Amino acid sequence: GEVRRGERTPLEITVLGQSGKPLAGTQPLAVEVVTPRGVWPEITGAHATDEGLWRGFIYPARNDPTGQWRIRVKELSSGARAEAVVTVK
Repeated sequence: GEVRRGERTPLEITVLGQSGKPLAGTQPLAVEVVTPRGVWPEITGAHATDEGLWRGFIYPARNDPTGQWRIRVKELSSGARAEAVVTVK
């Protein structure tokens, strides 16, 4: 996906069970956002899903670096990991 500096972009993380449907209840997550300059602290940290879904925002400041940002997620109960890349312009 693409994100523009100075604009708020929704971010959703869904934790799916073996059935392919969102897991019920609360699932603990570790989220890390890495920019070309290093870890972006705005949403990096511990979060939890609600009925398998966590919602947040990526809101890069006008002086944040452009380029590829990596969003890394670890579901802490199972250890499952996923990564997505967005391009910040």
